Amino acid sequence: MAISCPAAEDESEDSEDSEVPYPLCFESQNDQSNKRAVEDVIGIPMPRGKVDLTNYTLPPTPHFFSFEAGSKRLHVRNTLPACNPHLVRGSIFFLHGYGAHINHPMLHQWLQRLAAAGYAIFSFDFPGHGYSPGERAYVKDFEEFLSAYMEFVHLVRTTPTSKGSTFDFGIAIEGLLQAARQKPFFIIGESMGGLLALVTSQRVRRDITLAASFGGSVLLAPALKVDMPPEAVIYLIRHAVVPLMPSSIMPAFLSKSASVPISAIIRDEEMADKVQKDNWGEAKGGLGWRNGMRWVTINAFTLLMQNLPEVMSSSEGPMLVLHDPQDAIAHFGGSERLMELSPSKDKALIKMEDARHDIASNEPETSASHVIEWLAKHRSLRFNNYIHNKRPHLRF
Repeated sequence: MAISCPAAEDESEDSEDSEVPYPLCFESQNDQSNKRAVEDVIGIPMPRGKVDLTNYTLPPTPHFFSFEAGSKRLHVRNTLPACNPHLVRGSIFFLHGYGAHINHPMLHQWLQRLAAAGYAIFSFDFPGHGYSPGERAYVKDFEEFLSAYMEFVHLVRTTPTSKGSTFDFGIAIEGLLQAARQKPFFIIGESMGGLLALVTSQRVRRDITLAASFGGSVLLAPALKVDMPPEAVIYLIRHAVVPLMPSSIMPAFLSKSASVPISAIIRDEEMADKVQKDNWGEAKGGLGWRNGMRWVTINAFTLLMQNLPEVMSSSEGPMLVLHDPQDAIAHFGGSERLMELSPSKDKALIKMEDARHDIASNEPETSASHVIEWLAKHRSLRFNNYIHNKRPHLRF
């Protein structure tokens, strides 16, 4: 796969704060590359639908990483800044939401805005999502997702930590990855990915090989407070339902957050129609999941939520949260609670009025502007601290 590299003049650190967007490195794609059946990529037969989305969702990349002695092989997508290593300002690890994936064109366009500001962005489809293998939207334990992301960060930033880890990030630009490793990195997550980004950030700050160059986290509509079944129902789910029918779908009335209309996610009607159709089994090439939440997955969410107050109370690093106060899926109160409980002295919550749940798609320019401004400030702070101190000051 060829790498296209727009011409870019060599620039030094002195020009880092230029407002001029950088040209992007990009991998040229064969127009027919997404015509192959999705099951050829993830190994699971997919019903043929009446709608064809193979020219809408981004085609799979050949890039991957594997962990747990190679038993898990996950689809990787990179969004890269200018090919000149001197122009790399930092790197970003992006975590997508539940039932979503990293191959949606609107998300890709938003990430390109950040890449144009000089950031190398690394992301992958979670197990059972997008082009990664696994039963669709089946989450037995979020620890698998968290462990995978920590391994992914280590692979990009340093070296593998798990025996048998392998990877092909497809970064053919000489010096680009090394340049990114010399600059601060950030973690950005949306919805479920925002929740996991909060937990991952806490683990990164406690990792002596990563903490020194970690600049902070950005959470987009994080799922810190969602509608959950009553405690008695949760007990029955965990001990009676999940052991018998883990893959079955939970009735929608047990959680409003799991059954909201598409208009609560996407504001534009035409875009909303595309997102609605990007559903596994409903359309050829559909990679999303809008078929309800599995019993096993709701159980995994409840287990993760149990420890959330403790996670919030120990989240000390820099963080920026963007959230619509009227979000019908991930309630705004969760972000407010994070601001109350977190001991961080560098935290901010920006209200994104009428941005709904998918902030990046509904308010791409405004949200990207907020994020880029915050990244620029914290990139400089973290880089200066790293240069002067070399070692992180860890608090447990």
